[in-house]
Amino acid sequence: MNITEQKAQYGTTYDVGYVGFTVTRHSFIAAGISWFQHWDKIKNVPTPTHVFVITGEDETVEAFPNGVHRGTLQKYLCNPDVALLVRRPWHWTPGLGGQIAAKAAEFIGQGYGYWLIAGMAVSNSLLGRSLSWVTRGWFGRTVERLCDGKRSQICSELTARALNAQPLLHELGILKYAEATITPMELFSDKLVFESGAVELLP
Repeated sequence: MNITEQKAQYGTTYDVGYVGFTVTRHSFIAAGISWFQHWDKIKNVPTPTHVFVITGEDETVEAFPNGVHRGTLQKYLCNPDVALLVRRPWHWTPGLGGQIAAKAAEFIGQGYGYWLIAGMAVSNSLLGRSLSWVTRGWFGRTVERLCDGKRSQICSELTARALNAQPLLHELGILKYAEATITPMELFSDKLVFESGAVELLP
């Protein structure tokens, strides 16, 4: 994947409805999420551990450990330990971007999906992966679906829901799977949901 570095300029290098991904160098939580995804790691492609929907010039909707609420891009741009990458959804227009942002905002106030994280830990263990291989993916998908709370989200689930709700993106690429089973890495590396390439935003 081609990743270019560009200065963060609203309306030029990013916009409403773009999807942001962070690669954090020093974080216990990020290290844990990265471990969940190590099976899906792609050579020479960074491993994002957090994902969110951009809803304004310095505004996001994200699933944080204390629930879904609005955040800012500046907290990532100003953090030397974080690389902020953005991808533009396929077929993006200002109208589609606004619809993606509006859908993400519908989840504000919901809790964080701690049970789903626990389910992912089970399904991505060596035993879990072995059982998923034997059952052609059924075991992992079932565990994660059962652990998915109706009013709780994790970051990749929230973002996948906002994207999958759009008719032009519905069930494209990784979005054909249940949103609760999609990891940040799988979303970031998808070649059908997003236009080619990614941009690393610089302050």
